Amino acid sequence: MDCETTITEAVRKNRPAVELTAVAIIAQIDAQIEHLHEMRNDEKNVEEVRLLMDWRNSIVWFPKLLSEGAPDKQIAREAQSIMKKFGRWSPDLNAEIRKQTFKFALYTSGLVFGHLIGVPTTITAVMLPVLIEPKHVSDVLKASTKFFNDKEDNDKDKPAS
Repeated sequence: MDCETTITEAVRKNRPAVELTAVAIIAQIDAQIEHLHEMRNDEKNVEEVRLLMDWRNSIVWFPKLLSEGAPDKQIAREAQSIMKKFGRWSPDLNAEIRKQTFKFALYTSGLVFGHLIGVPTTITAVMLPVLIEPKHVSDVLKASTKFFNDKEDNDKDKPAS
């Protein structure tokens, strides 16, 4: 069996899952495009939006190919094209995923360790992001201020015991 036939048979066999996954990918791409539009429009962002729109359009078109009974060769070619577009982001994305996973693991371990040595969880939760990535101190302070203000407002609403 050749590569095109293998791909097309898998796509046809898994059609509902392929279509659902396409919808999920499109939603993620739309969110990223919206995020990039909110940021300043430098040349890099404009190029990334263009690439994302191209990728999005090919994914939107893919389920239509299936429903219209496109030839196996065309389905295989489009599926391979979509997969190649994943590769455009993979080197940077893999490094970013590893970096974020490491930070998340540090944060989680820090919460557990803080709890085990008797540090209040709220204090640990506020301090760990600053320790893990000091450049975000102002973001952490803003978030913790909002948290504690919201907590005080909620505590005022509780009946006295």
